[in-house]
Amino acid sequence: MPSFKEAYRDAEYSIRLKAPMLRIILIVFLAFMTLTAPRSIARREWAMIIIVAVFLGFQIFQLIQLQRGRYRMVALLTTYLFAVMMTSMIFILSHTELGFYRILIFLILNMTIGMIFTPGKKHLYIQYGISLAIYAAYFLNVLLNDLVTENSVPFSDQIFIPTAMGLMLPVFFLVMRNIFDRVLDDAVTKIAESETQASSLVELIGDSAVQLKQVREMEDRTADTSVSIQRIETRIEAIHAESRDLNDRYSAAAEAFKQIDASLEVLTSSADDQSANITETSAALEQMVASIRSVSEIITSRQTLVGGLRDRAQAGSQVIERSNTAYHQVSTHIESIKGMLKIISEISSQTNLLAMNAAIEAAHAGDRGRGFAVVAGEVRKLAESSNENARQIAESLGKLVEAIDLM
Repeated sequence: MPSFKEAYRDAEYSIRLKAPMLRIILIVFLAFMTLTAPRSIARREWAMIIIVAVFLGFQIFQLIQLQRGRYRMVALLTTYLFAVMMTSMIFILSHTELGFYRILIFLILNMTIGMIFTPGKKHLYIQYGISLAIYAAYFLNVLLNDLVTENSVPFSDQIFIPTAMGLMLPVFFLVMRNIFDRVLDDAVTKIAESETQASSLVELIGDSAVQLKQVREMEDRTADTSVSIQRIETRIEAIHAESRDLNDRYSAAAEAFKQIDASLEVLTSSADDQSANITETSAALEQMVASIRSVSEIITSRQTLVGGLRDRAQAGSQVIERSNTAYHQVSTHIESIKGMLKIISEISSQTNLLAMNAAIEAAHAGDRGRGFAVVAGEVRKLAESSNENARQIAESLGKLVEAIDLM
């Protein structure tokens, strides 16, 4: 069997309020009837003994049902039992001049219990009607059985106040029941509002706790974001430093390209001079061959031209020496250019490597490094193009040296 609080945990507020009170009243009447039982036994009032025994058993049954949470059934049975038995007990007691006052006391007790515990007003009207009917029956019983006594109090005085009170009490208790219901309804409404406010407050506290947790998570995320931003700023500064270094190297490469361009111009000029010298050498050789033939034919006849031929031979020898000197100068310049081309290739490889590193760091930087990634890509393309051009120039210079050696 559940405990009394557990039985009425989910009941209405009015029932939770009235159930303990009804339980106390049942226990009090059970104790009262138990105490009156020995008196009735001593006087051998068998009818009263039977009523007390039935009443005790019924009270125990109602206490058990009330303990099980059946308040409405117990309240109806109790109020109807009081309406019938408590008022009917006046017939068991011997009539005296105070008999109507005794029944008035029973009426007040019965109507008070009915006003508090009767579940509906319809049952309350029926119970009050039963009580007034029993009062009327008692009045008729006194008149018909000639039980009227006027030893100390006139009969009119015996019945006037109890009868007037008996007629007024139902109206009074009905008005009190209305007031009691309104007060109870207001209390229930206020309690419901308080519970609603409490629930809202609990929800608000829960929402506040959730929001506080979200704020703490946001603080943690903000701290992580600050650390990430510091790391990004550090990486951007490193990229800027590498960019400045790359710009310096790019400037050095551009300067080297200018030097290569100047060297190529010198090489072109030297090649033109060599071509002119070679042309002059060929013409001189042709003239020398013609002169030798002429000399061999007219040596005997033109002894005077030997001096002039010797001069021309010496001039041809000087031309050949100048051609040889020019060839060695061209070879020296070509080797210098090859050295420069090697330096350019190394610079291009370093520039390409730096461009790849810059592209990787720009990818790590996300959207902020996207523009720098494009610049790094262009620098890498320029380095690859410079390396390819240097290779082609080196191949051309090699072919030029081979051609000069074959001449």
